[in-house]
Amino acid sequence: MTSPAPPAAPAQSAPSPPWKRRTFASFAVPNYRWFFVGQGTSLVGSWVRSAAQGWLVYLLTGSELMLGTVAACSQLPLVLSPLAGAIADRLDKRRFLMGLALVAMCLTLTLAGLSWTGSVRPWHIMVVAALAGVEMAFELPTRQSYVVEMVGREHLHNAIALNSAMFNSARMIGPALAGLLMGAFSASGAGGGDAEALRLASLRGIGLCFLVDGLSYLAVLFALTRIHTERTHAASEGGWAERLGAGFRYVSGNRRARVILLLLSVAVVFGWSYMALMAAFAQDVLHLDERGYGLLMSCNGLGACVGALWVAGRPEATSRRVVRRRVFGALWLFGTMVIVFSRMADPRLAGAALAVAGFGAIAFVSTSNTLIQLAVPDHLRGRVMGIWALVFGASMPTGSWLVGLVAEWTGPRQAITLSAITCLLLSGLVWLRLPPPSDEPVLADGASGAGPE
Repeated sequence: MTSPAPPAAPAQSAPSPPWKRRTFASFAVPNYRWFFVGQGTSLVGSWVRSAAQGWLVYLLTGSELMLGTVAACSQLPLVLSPLAGAIADRLDKRRFLMGLALVAMCLTLTLAGLSWTGSVRPWHIMVVAALAGVEMAFELPTRQSYVVEMVGREHLHNAIALNSAMFNSARMIGPALAGLLMGAFSASGAGGGDAEALRLASLRGIGLCFLVDGLSYLAVLFALTRIHTERTHAASEGGWAERLGAGFRYVSGNRRARVILLLLSVAVVFGWSYMALMAAFAQDVLHLDERGYGLLMSCNGLGACVGALWVAGRPEATSRRVVRRRVFGALWLFGTMVIVFSRMADPRLAGAALAVAGFGAIAFVSTSNTLIQLAVPDHLRGRVMGIWALVFGASMPTGSWLVGLVAEWTGPRQAITLSAITCLLLSGLVWLRLPPPSDEPVLADGASGAGPE
């Protein structure tokens, strides 16, 4: 007589694959989950506003130079970021971020009211853009340095990459939503039969986009009330001049930081500058309406989101050779695909090229940002990230204004092509000036002082 078979073991769910655990590791931290949802919602609104603002400027002026000028107004205040970082290192970052969110909400709601009533003028946009740029100058280094307080150094690499995925998911959704909102109002105005009715309908669609952005800040405010972290108290370092100088001295003495910031400057001035001309390129080269413009900008966000998740799921680089390959490879992929995008006449091919460019851009930024944040001591993080934002603040308005000026002479297609070629050439020169790569380990705390090699 055979003995009965033993009872079957209860079915167990298969463990998550390693790539999945790596990619979403930071979600194990409750604070970060709240941060991700709130900040992600707000960023969707920000990209709705950004797309609508570019369309509004071109609607009112028809000038590529004005597009670049307004973009420069919003970016130039980022030169205040080192000061903002020094302030962030001394304050409760959570409360500071809440105050900044309230300021940003008031600014975008002001623009919503001006657009809805049809009384908006180009100078209104420039003033609001400049004030919003000041808010961003303080928010950016504070938010970036706050991440490590939420997740710790263990998850910092992953959290930065997931932040990039969040940012670029919003960049994918926001412009498409803006295009739908603006297009719906334009279609309703077209039935009126006269140009003034169409213009007012278009302005109301743009005003609704600004309203969506203003309301989206409620999500980040609520999320911040749910986050609880231990406030870090920095040791006394003297007056403001001494505290600011400590950040600059750290960057000047660390080759990794110097090389990455140089590459970032090249990428922003000559690579990202194409974003300032997107409204003109969509209308004059690809002959798209508001919906097509929004979808085109979303393609870039789609590729960047995929790139951010790719970075989040990859293990950290362990040697200088691998770091160099990742940083320069991503930057060159980005520059090459911007050139391809600028030569496209078919909107679908242009969108595909933008998606790949977005992948390369965010892989470069996420990897570079992680390298610097892992290298910097905790008490200096706000100031060093303020210098990171300063590079954007000095580079983006310069690039936006230059590409707008060149586009006035040559048109948006040639201006974007020339700018991206310059990005590739200058980054190639940086590569040639670096010492030969090695397989020596890159120390997470930056003690090696190595650059992306």
